[in-house]
Amino acid sequence: MKKLILSITSAAFLLSGCASYHMRQGNRLYNDMAYSMAIEEYQKALSKKEFPDGRIRLAESYRLMNDLPHAEEAYSKVVQMKEAEPVHKLRYGLMLMRNGKYDQAKTYLDQYLAANANDASVQKLRASCDSIAAWKEDSLQYTIQTSSLNSG
Repeated sequence: MKKLILSITSAAFLLSGCASYHMRQGNRLYNDMAYSMAIEEYQKALSKKEFPDGRIRLAESYRLMNDLPHAEEAYSKVVQMKEAEPVHKLRYGLMLMRNGKYDQAKTYLDQYLAANANDASVQKLRASCDSIAAWKEDSLQYTIQTSSLNSG
């Protein structure tokens, strides 16, 4: 029985150490702006153990690489963590907006504004979520066609 407990403890310790190694590698690559390689390391670390900082940096890496679908998915997990800061909610709201999910984005922009009420640019972003339907409605009245005129 003692051998079983010792082997389980040893396995957990080794996996934890391995996860920490991938986390350190991810941080090094992130700091070197090698985001695609950092993503791989963060994914390896997070598959073995939960690191709040790794989860945040994974989302940041996707955002900085302009990988919007993955960034949205990663930020959706970040904003649920107790370590989430208002800026993470803002970035998740922006990802939702960029992916056309304006109604969901309002919630996270409102949460950011609750902590930063004087941020005028985010107030404008929030207002744009309400007016996007009017802008889309107006754009459906027009069609663009190529001209047969010789331009040069």
